[in-house]
This record gives sequence, C-alpha cells and structure tokens, in this order.
Amino acid sequence: MILINQDQAASIKESLGTDTLKELVEIYTTCAQNTLKEISQHIVTGDYAMLKVAAHTLKGSSATFGAQGMQMLAKQIEGFALENNMVALNDCYRGMEEILPETITALYQAYGI
Repeated sequence: MILINQDQAASIKESLGTDTLKELVEIYTTCAQNTLKEISQHIVTGDYAMLKVAAHTLKGSSATFGAQGMQMLAKQIEGFALENNMVALNDCYRGMEEILPETITALYQAYGI
C-alpha cells in the first residue's frame, strides 16, 4: 500500500515551507489519532452514522496531506458503515491502526521535517 502521494507532498512542501508544514503535520497527527479513537468507539457502540462522519473527516484530512493509504482505508470504512458491515469495519480499522504510525513517519520524511 502506498502511504504517501509523493508528488502531492512535494507540491505541498514547495507551497507551504517547512515551518508551516511541521505545525500542520503535528495537528494532523493529533487529529488522526483522536479520530481513530472515535472510530473505534463507534464500532464498539455500533453507531454507524457517527462512524461514517468520523471516517469522512479522516478521509478528508488525510487527502489534504497526501496520506493516500489512510485516505483509502477511511473511504472503505465510510462505505462499510453505510452497509452496516461490522466484520469488514473491524478488519479495516485494524489496518488503520497498523498504518497510522507508519503514515506519520512517512509524512515527516516526505516533508523533510
């Protein structure tokens, strides 16, 4: 799975510069971790509507930073929430848990921060 869209990362780096990117990636990191916790809670409670909202939020923020792998998994979770597919949701959530730390590291590397 491709974690980061390198072309998008290069474009963002050129546009924003290192200092701004460092701050924004720190914000993304905190938000992504918190949203992942929300997704977990919504899976446990079976709240598919809020699960879809949380996944949509993570999909958008991941897309903004070129975090392609997280964006793809968030999109899948959004779809599985619409289908009320708990088995697929759990599998996809575990995938997100695994790649989030790798994604954060890859963002820092891609942006040179």
